[in-house]
Amino acid sequence: MHTTRCCENPAGKKSVALIDEHSLFARRCHGLAGWMLPAGGLILLPKCPACLAAYIAIATGIGISVSAATYLRVLLLTICVVTITYFAQYVGAVCSLRSRQGGVIEKQFRQPRPLSLSSGL
Repeated sequence: MHTTRCCENPAGKKSVALIDEHSLFARRCHGLAGWMLPAGGLILLPKCPACLAAYIAIATGIGISVSAATYLRVLLLTICVVTITYFAQYVGAVCSLRSRQGGVIEKQFRQPRPLSLSSGL
């Protein structure tokens, strides 16, 4: 077992460059996945509720009615659109903050914040 933490070298100095590089890569991957997953969901979501019911039956072996598939389709569509809207709002907030502060991002905008109803959608 190691006696030092993973972010410290034996001399006790933190390797900040390595931590920043990994966190920057992780933030970029998180941002890309935040856009790609809901967009891919919208692309792959069938227009026909009967097709959605058939896809669910093929994938899971569980059959659902066409009316249940209709509600499920509307739910999935709503989740994808709300998620894309959330990430668009986050990117807009970061861009406006960068333009106001000359390229410097505040620490509060490094992680996505929960969407509130009073945020002016």
